[in-house]
Amino acid sequence: MLDDVDGDESETAASARDVGEDHPIIGTGYHRLDDQALQLELEGATITARDGSFVGFELIVGYRDKSFGQEPFIAIKNRLHDAPHLFISPEAGK
Repeated sequence: MLDDVDGDESETAASARDVGEDHPIIGTGYHRLDDQALQLELEGATITARDGSFVGFELIVGYRDKSFGQEPFIAIKNRLHDAPHLFISPEAGK
C-alpha cells in the first residue's frame, strides 16, 4: 500500500521521507499519507489503541494487515482538512 512518491511537500498520495539511517522506532523513514491511503492502511489493520483526545490529531496504534507481515505501526491522523497524515512502521517501504 505504501509507495515512494517523488514530489513536493504538498503531495497528496502516499509519499516516503527517508531519514538516512535505520532508526529503532521509525526504521529508515516515515510516510505522509492522504485520506485514501490512510484508510487503505487501516482497513486490514489490527488497531490496539486509539486516542482522539488531542485537538489537532488522533493517535492510532496497531499492526498492519497480514499481507504486510502484521508489522507494528503508529499513525497520526491529522484533523486539518486535506492535510497529510503521518504513518510510521519500521519495516514499511523496505
